Amino acid sequence: MASLSEEEENYVRMSLLLTGISPRAVRTCFDNEFAPTNLDASLKKEYNKLFDLKKEGIINQSQWSLLFPILPDVPDSKTFDVTLMTTLLYNLTPMTPPLCGFDRLPTAMETTQASDLARIKYYRNNLAHLDDGKIDINFFNMAWDDVTSAIVRLGGQLMKQECDHMKTKQLDQTNQEIMMDIKHSNNEIQELKESLESLKQSHTEMIKSHELLQENHAVVTKEIEEIKISQNDTVPWNIRARIKDTLKSWKDNDDKMFINTTAARYILKSIQENSCVTITASSGVGKTYTFRHTALQLAEEEYDVLLVTKPSDVLRFNNPNKKTLFVIDDLCGNFSVDQSDIKSWEPVMEDIKQILDKKQTKILAACRLQVYQDEKFDSLSVFKSCVCNMLSDNICLSKTEKHSIAKLYLKSKASEIGDYYDLYDCFPLLCKLYHDNPELTVSDFFQNPFSVYEAEIDKLLKKGYHTKYCALALCVMFNNMLNEEILTGEVNEVTKATIENTCESCQLDRGTSRLVLQNELNSLTHTFIKKEQNVYKIIHDKIFDFLAYYF
Repeated sequence: MASLSEEEENYVRMSLLLTGISPRAVRTCFDNEFAPTNLDASLKKEYNKLFDLKKEGIINQSQWSLLFPILPDVPDSKTFDVTLMTTLLYNLTPMTPPLCGFDRLPTAMETTQASDLARIKYYRNNLAHLDDGKIDINFFNMAWDDVTSAIVRLGGQLMKQECDHMKTKQLDQTNQEIMMDIKHSNNEIQELKESLESLKQSHTEMIKSHELLQENHAVVTKEIEEIKISQNDTVPWNIRARIKDTLKSWKDNDDKMFINTTAARYILKSIQENSCVTITASSGVGKTYTFRHTALQLAEEEYDVLLVTKPSDVLRFNNPNKKTLFVIDDLCGNFSVDQSDIKSWEPVMEDIKQILDKKQTKILAACRLQVYQDEKFDSLSVFKSCVCNMLSDNICLSKTEKHSIAKLYLKSKASEIGDYYDLYDCFPLLCKLYHDNPELTVSDFFQNPFSVYEAEIDKLLKKGYHTKYCALALCVMFNNMLNEEILTGEVNEVTKATIENTCESCQLDRGTSRLVLQNELNSLTHTFIKKEQNVYKIIHDKIFDFLAYYF
């Protein structure tokens, strides 16, 4: 058999020192801390702490079986390896860790039990990672002295002689055969390591692939669910998408510009307790904002909020298996009762009552006060069942609420209008209009807002802005519903004559381009004009009322 080199002998001697002698030194230290006769009781006393170490993976199942063997067996430190004994000493005794912790080589100045245990652990780990089975003489001498000193301090002076003998004794054939086995195993170990790395990489790729499949499965499952919902949805997808966009717009505005009032809380409570609620008020009181806020609150209560304009939509979109809130703004007309609207609702009143009786469906409607008070409206009994008049004494805006609205819209200028809160019912509207037109004189505007608008329109005419003046007049002529197609597409003779006559009345040429008029309408947006779904309208019904009177 080939002889071992000096470096290979160093490796064998260090291995025998660390695996043969040092465990007995650690066990001596361990038995001094945990008397063998009381070991069972000591471990049971620390059961909870040991169980936590097991949960954290610091103690494995094999070690756990040694700590708590099946009766009648009892734990015995002779069955514990260095790792287990060190773990128990670290965690169950009041040891002060070395300066750099238990996982680093302590300095030569550190000679406590904790430092010596860390020292032996460090060199054992170092030995385990020497793939070539060789230790050079310089490292060997330094490490041998360091480990021997630790063994003596832990196991007693008698172990010094054993360590010294191990350093110089003649290695027998068994020791040499062990070394040769180690040498022959190195290549196999390296191959195993490479194979393990390959397996790890394959495992990682498999995990990534599995995660990707899970993600794709989740996406497909979601799409299938959406398709199923769509197939069972009573609302066509295009209308559903439009409603979703509208509700998002409402939500964005509600989050920024809504003040919760007594009226809002009262109306919310009413719709929670009743199947149908009608909100009434004159223009500009905050009816629309409160109406939208209430609908959004019901959406948070998992109601399917659907915006409808025709009674047939309620029957067509109703889903008896889903909580639904139908919302209807400007019920039966803006400025006066629309007789055709009344006639379209009357035939379906009984059907709607039956739907509401099932308690899954609710209706929230907003209606101008003059429309609601018209005797023709009396035939729509459903909308008379629960009425919230925002001008009534019990829910009308308080001075505190008006002040909060003024602060939200006017900021620092709110203090300038304290005396004008009660001049007009449409105080919320005035706050919004001033917020959108801050160049106006705040005190003049709140004292007499319509004279301010009258002066603004007169100024258009006097300064020769006849096209802007005509654009406003056209909105009145088309009853606040000036469709964009009227300005860009083919029109009938009646419509053409209306536009030409209005242009002439506003001191414009009868042949003025409709596209020029459209440009002027666009320039007036956010001041006098708003555009909704390709329809030009005056920015608020109250302003339209004034313009209708003006023109």
